[in-house]
Amino acid sequence: MPLLDGIRAISILLTITVHAHIGQWSWLAGERGVTMFFILSGYLITFLALREERENGRLNLSAFYVRRTFRIFPLYYITVAIYAVLIYGLQIRSDKAANFSGALPYLLTYLQEFPFFFGVNGATSNIPLFHSWSLGIEEKFYLVWPVLIFVCLWRLRAWRLPACMAMVAIFACSPHFGRFGMLLFPYFHILVGCAVAIVLNEARYFAIARTLSSRLWFCAILLIFAAVQFISPLYTYWPFQQPIDVLYSLVGGLLLAALLTLESARVRILAHPALVFIGRLSYGIYLVHVLCLNVSEVVLGKLAGSVSVLVLAPLNLVIAFVLATAVALAFAIAIERPLIRMGHRISGEILAGRRRPSIITERT
Repeated sequence: MPLLDGIRAISILLTITVHAHIGQWSWLAGERGVTMFFILSGYLITFLALREERENGRLNLSAFYVRRTFRIFPLYYITVAIYAVLIYGLQIRSDKAANFSGALPYLLTYLQEFPFFFGVNGATSNIPLFHSWSLGIEEKFYLVWPVLIFVCLWRLRAWRLPACMAMVAIFACSPHFGRFGMLLFPYFHILVGCAVAIVLNEARYFAIARTLSSRLWFCAILLIFAAVQFISPLYTYWPFQQPIDVLYSLVGGLLLAALLTLESARVRILAHPALVFIGRLSYGIYLVHVLCLNVSEVVLGKLAGSVSVLVLAPLNLVIAFVLATAVALAFAIAIERPLIRMGHRISGEILAGRRRPSIITERT
């Protein structure tokens, strides 16, 4: 789906600006890139599960988990190993060794969100690979969501959308649930994407959703989305932050639904080959972009004082982005794509093994 790859590309470009130390990029609200990744994750996983259910009768959890495992874990643990070699082996940024050691048990067990939200060694910053917190959130979603919706509600499919909307409402309020509330809030963004997938999968809802692709509605949604994007950096403190976060995801979900039902040249720019190329490498870029920013900032630090920050800031992003893309491409060719193909092959064998008895019975 090239359109979604284009959205991924824009999201990863925004995310890189958040972690750049040269220049002031907060006006871009780059952290919203992660929010869009959450919405896309919810949509894609639900859409693909619904498609498998439509084709095979139900979702095979074993095949699903195999695909996710081969897609996510190898590249992630290689990145953890790179950080370990740099910090422990080469003694690069040895000042971060204590925090890395404190966070390592969480990093290895895919509980990265805990040190991000609650800190280690009394610190909530200066934690290597801190940005992987979103991967921990998504992994919990991958584990639980298919069981809830595609196993527990397999015979009660009419209840899927009401159940999803109820969870959307509950997780939207989760910051008020106490200390762990903020840990639960990101699932709100993912569930918005899930709701979009369920709505677009039902003919009766799809007809209503398609009205969003009319010129009037599409322009209105796009303007509101852009306004929230650029206004949100002005309201990063409580109690304004949460309502803006909720509004951003809801409008982002509407925009995604509009784009997916829109048949127009307005969509083609998101499916541009350059954006699709970046979008397909976005996972690898996300994993290594902080390291690449560190390299770029060390190199450009020698020019500080002699070159204007107006030049250094965009140059820093360009260098880091090119480096991250090159590393992600190497990862994709050598590791990511071969293992994804392996995961799909094993998944296919699982699905074929499950279907074989019914074929034999029919022939008999």
